[in-house]
Amino acid sequence: MAMGEYMSIRSQLDMQQRSGLDERGSPNPWIALVFSFVAYILGALLTTTPFGYVLANFVYYYRVATFAIIVSLGSAVLGWLGTKLGRTPVFRSIIRYVVGGWIVVAITVSYVMKLYFLDAYGH
Repeated sequence: MAMGEYMSIRSQLDMQQRSGLDERGSPNPWIALVFSFVAYILGALLTTTPFGYVLANFVYYYRVATFAIIVSLGSAVLGWLGTKLGRTPVFRSIIRYVVGGWIVVAITVSYVMKLYFLDAYGH
């Protein structure tokens, strides 16, 4: 994932160079690589660390709300940090990270539910 970020931004910079566009203010591919790697690790920790506690101590509806809050706050913090490192617009970046976090969690949860729970009961 992190290497994909690097390659994407590096390609963007190469295209800007070929077309004669000014590179100042463009994202740094190395910062994108590092931030993507850190965001991946922190995102995994934010969603899996409280899992055992929430699973053991909350009923189903509260689990869903708790994870939604954890993912939203964690994504917002990572989005804000990304704006500071990448010098990008704050509001758009935070919204992009929060919505992206929701999408990733929805896909992951639906896959895990199918893989572990539905198939175990033959559905």
